[in-house]
Amino acid sequence: MKQSLNKISPFNHRTDMPASLFVIKKILAFWVCYIAGLFIAEGLVILLHFALGKNMLVGDVFEAGTITLITYYGYIIIAGAALLYWKVIEANAATTIVLAFAVTLIVVMSRHSSQGLFVPPENTLAFECAGITEGGKFPVENTGRGKDISPEFVIKNLSPHAKTFIITLEDLSHPMNRFTHWVIWNIPAADKIPKAIPAGKTLSSPAGAVQGIGYGLHRYAGPKPPKGKSHRYCFRIYALDCKMNLKPFSTKSKVLNKAYGHIIQQGEICGYFE
Repeated sequence: MKQSLNKISPFNHRTDMPASLFVIKKILAFWVCYIAGLFIAEGLVILLHFALGKNMLVGDVFEAGTITLITYYGYIIIAGAALLYWKVIEANAATTIVLAFAVTLIVVMSRHSSQGLFVPPENTLAFECAGITEGGKFPVENTGRGKDISPEFVIKNLSPHAKTFIITLEDLSHPMNRFTHWVIWNIPAADKIPKAIPAGKTLSSPAGAVQGIGYGLHRYAGPKPPKGKSHRYCFRIYALDCKMNLKPFSTKSKVLNKAYGHIIQQGEICGYFE
């Protein structure tokens, strides 16, 4: 056992082992690169926030555009960790390049698979959200400082092929990027989605709709930033060509991954609350 563990250690360049152990060794090497790069990148982000007077503990973070830019720098750091590892341990230029590319690609795909799936511009879903305009302020009744009820949505260009909707509400200013406040799916496709959707796992109205796990546990949970802070929030509506079979304990990530390949329209409205 000790010899086998020594062989598959990602911190040596031994190759005298069965193919199965060699595969395990490379998988461990991948995770070493990923975790090391992730810790370095996240540590630098935290240090950068505090160095510039931002307190992440109370939700005081950079704007969404800056966070996105920092995220891509993080990918470079993760790729750099892979390059350094393979240069020091493997000393194999070709393998170095392949691993760095693979690590970065997998990280990018995993990070973005649940953060808004790409839909061509011609398939953009146009909708209105009662009381909320793009870039405007959320009405108090739709927030955790008021009645905390979901707004009415009016769909403008619904595809005849749409069967159901997914709706998500995300906090774009939260330290956990795109923090999920609300996720609901299997809403029957229609020109209007009613306001004040009640709490519950599987609903009778809208018929068959299912609410998952977020800041709101099987319910709508509106904006509620730390007092004195302004946060940016975004409603996203996805029109699907099918109904999804998912448990109510599913997260936004699981819901959107399941929806991949079935989204025919997608739109968003973003606003702020303080």
